[in-house]
Amino acid sequence: MKTNSGSSNLSDSPAAQPVCPSVLTPAEVIQTYDDVRWEEFTLEYLGAEQPAYAFIEPKGGAGDKGRDIVAHTVAPPASGPVDIFQCKAYEAALTPSSIWVELGKLCVFTHRGDYPVPRKYMFMAPHGVGTKLGDLLKKPVELRRQLISNWPTHCEGKISASEKFPLSGSLKFFVESFDFSRVGYVPVHDLLAQHRRTPHWHQRFKRDYPIRPEAEPPSTTPQPHELRYIEQLFAAYGDHLKIPIKDMAGLSAQPILAEHLHRSRTDFFMADSLNRFYRDQFPGGAFEHVKKQVLDGVVEVAESDHADGLARVRATVQSAIALTLSKTDYTPYIEPGDKKGVCHHLANDDKLKWVKK
Repeated sequence: MKTNSGSSNLSDSPAAQPVCPSVLTPAEVIQTYDDVRWEEFTLEYLGAEQPAYAFIEPKGGAGDKGRDIVAHTVAPPASGPVDIFQCKAYEAALTPSSIWVELGKLCVFTHRGDYPVPRKYMFMAPHGVGTKLGDLLKKPVELRRQLISNWPTHCEGKISASEKFPLSGSLKFFVESFDFSRVGYVPVHDLLAQHRRTPHWHQRFKRDYPIRPEAEPPSTTPQPHELRYIEQLFAAYGDHLKIPIKDMAGLSAQPILAEHLHRSRTDFFMADSLNRFYRDQFPGGAFEHVKKQVLDGVVEVAESDHADGLARVRATVQSAIALTLSKTDYTPYIEPGDKKGVCHHLANDDKLKWVKK
């Protein structure tokens, strides 16, 4: 990770991702998963099923025919009841429109004999299902009626890229007689409760996380790596007083501004300590990710008109305190002083300017 000496290019920073599941709750962790990781989690969950499956077969991908995972009650090639699990790592709870095409595939391919009708067909989603879909899945007759109603729009031309499946003839009869009570979902709390019984639980959701040390106070004499943001503050003070301020001595008769400089340096060093903590505890990019979020959140305030440079500083750092940063495993460590300090780091990098030329 880059230190805060000299300037840094935020656009060159790697995209920071959640890296320490101990900070987020298990329910929050699984909501960060992409399709691949969600299928991995589901496979781990199924490993704790009782009675145990004889064979669990992942099939997700192109041509899976609506079967991300097939769980066999007896090992192939012997035949026996199977359960199908459809993994949906969507960014929100599932709705009825999320599942019509999957139910269409289930009906088309079991009707055609590509695979047997499963004992149960379960949707697995990290955000669960919405109230409307949850209620609908409890009413298999109504679920069938709505699937038939939505078939022309959601199923007929969307089950296959090369073939259409109009609801007519023997397929129509098959759907009209299909037992949709076998279709359901696993609630998130049940997913987590069962996964807790697997050997994978601790690896994914361990709760032991690092403690951030106290920040060191600023040194009596400004350090070389903080000179640029202090120079910018002197310019802001001079713009406010309408007299040049070149150094610390220039503030000797301005106790309010001298205290403001001390607070600003304290905040800068606090953010400095956050940078070191991230560097020691997280993969590279965490501090740069925070800096980019703060810059994106305050730049419009900093570039707006203000009475003077000091007013611009105060308005900008105040807006930084109010920012809600994106939820990652390292944002819980950020305090208001860090957000203010990051503004001074950005000024140190010349990403923020307090006095317009």
